[in-house]
Amino acid sequence: MNIVNKIIRKLDRNIAHFASVKSKILSFETPVVSFTFDDCPRSAITVGSTILMDRGVSGTFYLCGGLTNGFENELPCQTEDDLAYLVENGHELASHLYNHKRCEELTKDELALEIELSKNYTNSITRNHEQLSFSYPFGSINLRAKKMISEQFLTGRGINPGINVGKLDLSCLKANALYEGQILKRDIASLIDKTVQRQGWLIFYTHDVQTSPSPYGVTPTTLEYAVDYAIQKNCKISSVSEVMNSFQ
Repeated sequence: MNIVNKIIRKLDRNIAHFASVKSKILSFETPVVSFTFDDCPRSAITVGSTILMDRGVSGTFYLCGGLTNGFENELPCQTEDDLAYLVENGHELASHLYNHKRCEELTKDELALEIELSKNYTNSITRNHEQLSFSYPFGSINLRAKKMISEQFLTGRGINPGINVGKLDLSCLKANALYEGQILKRDIASLIDKTVQRQGWLIFYTHDVQTSPSPYGVTPTTLEYAVDYAIQKNCKISSVSEVMNSFQ
């Protein structure tokens, strides 16, 4: 890619982050926290979902159908039995495109195909055709992708940190990395405290959940702390679709 194309892509990405495509003012009666998992590594399902279920709450799992029985970042991803298990236990299955590709690198037709494949695959597991939630693979976004995601999905979730409060950008919700090497317990507590103060919606995202996590994962101990602290602070813990459907 030449320097001109790099500059154009960067400008497009920056515009997309701030362009109003699908916004809505939402007022929360109680502060809300959502725990989301990208790529569906098996440990997120076998360990992460169990941590949530033990506390009577559910999470959102953004999956790529093309990674079923495969690997991402050298970690085994979901099987179809895993996905059925998540559905049976009340978790949300959501889209992360079908082949885990960067939106910025896809043409309009390529992105449309990825969306179609992802929706069809996910609906074949959930056996319903309700609007799905979406998260951008690698946080890769441009204006065209943002518009297409806003038309095809209930929400889009990005990787820009912050708390969703007031006028929300539903096509690029703010979310905070729950990565073991990048966040401390005091940082988690601070984010949750601010969410309580502002009565907003805090979204965490991570990948694997294991004792020695990847750079993009978290330990069970840290995830347990985050969930327990949110409960202690009387936050409502809900999947992304549960939050949105509460406003229907």
